[in-house]
Amino acid sequence: MPFLSLTTDKIQVVTGSSGTIKVHVSWTGNDSGDKDADYLISTAATTDIVSGLQLGAQRNVKYLSVRNDHASTSNVTTVQHTDGTNIIPLWKGTLLAQECVILREDGVWK
Repeated sequence: MPFLSLTTDKIQVVTGSSGTIKVHVSWTGNDSGDKDADYLISTAATTDIVSGLQLGAQRNVKYLSVRNDHASTSNVTTVQHTDGTNIIPLWKGTLLAQECVILREDGVWK
């Protein structure tokens, strides 16, 4: 699972076109305990979904779901990690209409 420990670390979702992308992410951290967040992305954009670490904080992503909720349009989507300088793709693909990709707690993408 993605582990964030630098103040510049982020997990981001990059969408290639407009549409309706729904994101749910859950994490645990020494700065905030267990947390989760939901995002609705409707344009081609790079969206920070886990970020904002304070000095000394650590977060471990436990679950991540990215769903193309559009009725008919596909969307090229990337889930990536950045430390503020380097960008590492974690998953990249085309989500068909109504298709979802999930990162489970064991680190497997489904």
